[in-house]
Amino acid sequence: MAYFRIKNITSNLQKRDPNKDTTLDVEYNEGFKKKNQKLKPGAELYISSPNLPVEFHLLRMKRLITVNEISKNNFLKLQKPIPKVVTTNTTTEKEKPVSKKRIYKKKEELTETPNEI
Repeated sequence: MAYFRIKNITSNLQKRDPNKDTTLDVEYNEGFKKKNQKLKPGAELYISSPNLPVEFHLLRMKRLITVNEISKNNFLKLQKPIPKVVTTNTTTEKEKPVSKKRIYKKKEELTETPNEI
C-alpha cells in the first residue's frame, strides 16, 4: 500500500493561464469506494492506494497538481484530527458599574391660601 499527498498548484500558474485558480474535480477509487473530491487552489489531498490512479497521472502531466509519496507514519498523523485546545478564562472580567439614572421628580408647587380672618 502506498500513500500519496496530492496538492493543487493552479494558484501558482502564470497570470494569463486559462487554468489559473481553477477547482479540480477528481474521481478515484479507494478500496471498494468510489470517491469524488473537489480540490481548491492550494488544497491538499491524502490518499492510500496500491498505485496512483490514472486521473492523478493525467492532471500531473498537465501540471495542475503535484504528487508526493509519503510514509505510513506521516499519513496516519495527517489523518488524525487535530485536538482542539479548550482554554478556560481564569481571570474574570470586571463588570462595568451600572450607571445610576438620575430621576427628576417634579416638585409640586404648593399654593398657600391666605387664612381668612
